[in-house]
Amino acid sequence: MLLIFGTVNGVIRCNISSWYVEPSHRGHAAVLAAMATKLKHVTYINTSAAAHTWPILEAQGYRRYSRGQFLSIPALSRSRGVTARALADSAEHRALPDYELLRAHADAGCVAVVCETDAGPLPFVFLRRRVTRAPIPTLQLVYARDTESFVRCAGALGRFLLTRGGPTVICDADGPMPGLVGAFFKDRGPRFFKGPTQPRPNDLAFTEMVVFGP
Repeated sequence: MLLIFGTVNGVIRCNISSWYVEPSHRGHAAVLAAMATKLKHVTYINTSAAAHTWPILEAQGYRRYSRGQFLSIPALSRSRGVTARALADSAEHRALPDYELLRAHADAGCVAVVCETDAGPLPFVFLRRRVTRAPIPTLQLVYARDTESFVRCAGALGRFLLTRGGPTVICDADGPMPGLVGAFFKDRGPRFFKGPTQPRPNDLAFTEMVVFGP
């Protein structure tokens, strides 16, 4: 079992990935998994669970914190008074509390964007990915302070991302998202967690999706 530990917003988080048990030991799989994820102060997340493992995860105490994926065309949304800019090495952007997170993801090949709004700057990180049988490229939202900020800034973000070859954006969701043009896909890429702190949807910073690619 590959365990990717990190501290995100003061919370110790561990991304569970690549779980495999030799056939001769599979009778002990549940015990082995429980031993590997027994730290009570750590929040364990599984962001890429195969469908046949969902009942196993739930039996081990995992809960869903996102039930599916929403495929949006953000450029078709409205966002008045919002301007999107690429992350820059400027004093303004370096003053953001999540600047180091944004810079690390930009250096890893992600698209880091800062939206200027009346309420202050809002940061976002997107990962380029290909979706099976989809004819056009798309982006996955892998970091936002909250999902509502993505909806609020969708129009400006969409127009910015169009110039980077990303007409569509996929994000974690529990159902249709008012304010976004697109479609919800239930049980597509649900996210699971167990531990003291429920993760925010659309915060996949430093998870396997970023480290190893989609």
